[in-house]
Amino acid sequence: MSYNIGTANDENAMTIQGGRTVRLQFISEDGKPTTLTLTNVAYAPDVRFNIISLSYLAEKGSFQGMWNAAGITIVDPNGDLVGKATAYAGLYYAQIIEKPAGHKAKEMEVMALPYGVLPPYLIVAEIDFSDPVLVWHRKLGHLGFANLRKLIQQSTGIDLTDAQVKAKLDFICPVCASTKAVNRIPRDPATRRMKKAGDMMHADASGPYPVPSWDGAFYILALTDDAGRFTWSDRYTYKHELPKVFFRLHKKVER
Repeated sequence: MSYNIGTANDENAMTIQGGRTVRLQFISEDGKPTTLTLTNVAYAPDVRFNIISLSYLAEKGSFQGMWNAAGITIVDPNGDLVGKATAYAGLYYAQIIEKPAGHKAKEMEVMALPYGVLPPYLIVAEIDFSDPVLVWHRKLGHLGFANLRKLIQQSTGIDLTDAQVKAKLDFICPVCASTKAVNRIPRDPATRRMKKAGDMMHADASGPYPVPSWDGAFYILALTDDAGRFTWSDRYTYKHELPKVFFRLHKKVER
């Protein structure tokens, strides 16, 4: 059983092909996961993002939330923290483990709507990645829009106008925002105080990122040698794993 739901841009309908039970593991401040079980989750294979309805969480689970320009904080009826969602490019990305350990969707979890039950009314906001400017942005390895404007002045093979690209200067690509991390380094990176490799190491930890790595990590630790500027890095899933990852990476550098 399937049905179509109109989306915000009204160009293409979103096809719902039944539903299933989903377990989400939110990453809390102490790094330990908090499991949230959602039932009757609509399955829409054509949607580019997984979407959680805050009004549904409030209605069915009495959850509450606080939001600002940085993100959303979700708490349970007792006031205990459930999870957070970070704001990127106008959307809130939940900080969750992509695939909870030990959980695999089974066929019995997939179910159609009972006869006579009306489909839920949904409105989905999405980014139109078929936009010609975004298509060329991806083709050119996510080249910045300012540099793309310079490129089209020197190329005859890009079917874009300067006005089209200029209109996208304020657009934030979610892929660029989550993969091209920029950290403020609390020192002058051009200053070298040591002459011998290994005499001084700089450690930088960053995260959590809205999109996990291929192995489910949300944090990155980097060690940089002051003399040679060679950098070693390692990934980790939970914030409380930082000390263990630091000593592991330090031993690797010593070898």
